[in-house]
Amino acid sequence: MNSLPTQYLDLPDLRIAYCETGSGATIIFLHGNSESKRIFADYQLKDFADFHTIALDSRGHGQSQSRDLALTIPQMSRDVIHFCEAKGIQKTHLVGYSDGGNIALLLAKHAPQLFDR
Repeated sequence: MNSLPTQYLDLPDLRIAYCETGSGATIIFLHGNSESKRIFADYQLKDFADFHTIALDSRGHGQSQSRDLALTIPQMSRDVIHFCEAKGIQKTHLVGYSDGGNIALLLAKHAPQLFDR
């Protein structure tokens, strides 16, 4: 597996870990339960090289840090919105795998102006 450097963004109650590469239209990758951003590294570098890609570690997963005792899909979807706001992302595509797909569905419902596809 290829390696992308991990970056961090501090939100009020979460330090979110992510990997970012490329340029062009933005795509955010959302992993499934018990997974991490690492499952997307090869895709980011090879299959989506013409895009600006960001793979996130959801709250409670991978290298993201929080003090939560419980996790919910609505909470993790709000985290993605806050991440986009903090990074100045105004429009992005989503790729969600498993629970990441559930998060993407809520994002499309609650912030359709931000998430294009």
